[in-house]
Amino acid sequence: MSLDGVLRNIYTYIHLLDTSGLADVSKWNKEALDNAFTWAYYCEEVNHQSKGKPYKADLEEYIKELVTKAKLKNINGCLDLDSLGKASSWLRQVQASMKGNCAMRLFCF
Repeated sequence: MSLDGVLRNIYTYIHLLDTSGLADVSKWNKEALDNAFTWAYYCEEVNHQSKGKPYKADLEEYIKELVTKAKLKNINGCLDLDSLGKASSWLRQVQASMKGNCAMRLFCF
């Protein structure tokens, strides 16, 4: 997959996670939650595959730029490649917040 494709996919997850901090996360159904976990596992795999690779620094820089330009509402911009390695853990926190029917603001991972 091309770098643009990887970045688009990461953006999809970041946008999903940012949106999940809003009240409408309580309206997610099982399919939406399963889809979110698919994106989370993808981000974790990107993180895993980039470890020790010469392109990791470039990918990290592109992700920082992506986060900066995305104008996120619930993630404060400190999201990076290493934090994407914990994507499913953070999504589990979102899932827990759904059970309590509360909105959640996400900051640094």
